[in-house]
Amino acid sequence: MPDTRLCNSILLLSLLVIPKSDGREHFSSSQQAVPRQQSSGSISIVSPPDGTIVRPGETLHIDVSVPPRKTVRIMMIISPLGQSEEVRESPPWSFTLTIPKEGGVGGGGPLLGKHPIYASVGMTGREPGNDTAIMVDVERPDLPLNLWSQESGIFLNALGEEYRVIVSGVFPDGSDLELNESCCLSFSSSDTKVATVTDEGVVTAIGPGHAFITATYRQGDRNVQLSIPLNFSTLALNVSPSVLDFGENSVGSTSAPLELTLTNLIVSPMEIFKPEIQGEFAETDDCVSVSPLAEEDGTCTIRITFTPTRKGLRSGKINIANQSSQGVTTVHLSGIGK
Repeated sequence: MPDTRLCNSILLLSLLVIPKSDGREHFSSSQQAVPRQQSSGSISIVSPPDGTIVRPGETLHIDVSVPPRKTVRIMMIISPLGQSEEVRESPPWSFTLTIPKEGGVGGGGPLLGKHPIYASVGMTGREPGNDTAIMVDVERPDLPLNLWSQESGIFLNALGEEYRVIVSGVFPDGSDLELNESCCLSFSSSDTKVATVTDEGVVTAIGPGHAFITATYRQGDRNVQLSIPLNFSTLALNVSPSVLDFGENSVGSTSAPLELTLTNLIVSPMEIFKPEIQGEFAETDDCVSVSPLAEEDGTCTIRITFTPTRKGLRSGKINIANQSSQGVTTVHLSGIGK
């Protein structure tokens, strides 16, 4: 749970000095929080440098630079990692912040990994408030004695199905910390034709078979590993192709349709439910109208179009569920708006 004293201090500061929100949360998750780029004439955190690696339990000394033409009414340091003890109304704009030794951080995230530190500033008169931020990376200096996960095995049932593996480590001082956000942790798959895995531990089913997902916590040439067996059972429903790429398409215009073919692989009829599509894509299909698909090789077709609303890479997915006990099949969609 977030520190009550921290929440009350932030609320007081916001009521006193912070202008209406610009839509950016102070306490975003570590993956979402991105410090603003500072110009030479703006208030900025000058120490520690952005990206500094810090240790659990370490006390940071934070210095904020205020240009001569700026008149500050009040300033404090806030972060998912905690808050400074000081609330200053005049220079020096120097603060201390103690990194927690264990547990989680504000918002429920893990301690290890990247976190923002904000200098929250209230200005005098009508001048708007000025928030500036850096990111710090909280990492242990030692290796865990062992890694563990609540999952003794990963069981996948459908093409494109995703599952996130959460890995923790027990350190020599007894601390038990989640490791997924730490830069020291990586993941690998023993067979990428069966399943792939991202650096964040998200496993994606590619094809039936057996594999191992291995988490490695590494410091220099030393490491600790945990391997989790994965089983992707025989398919009940095949969807081909497994991904759709629409290439380039003009913003606001609709592409020619691309097709997915669904095939029933089991020895009984299969009902297909209305697909759920996400992103700048739309679908029509005959799967609901022709359901149930005939046993062993009964088919239906989904037609998908792409209408980008802005330039650049656009992504989405379509989820296809059926009456069998197997999981939802997911096909990832992509295209480029031009």
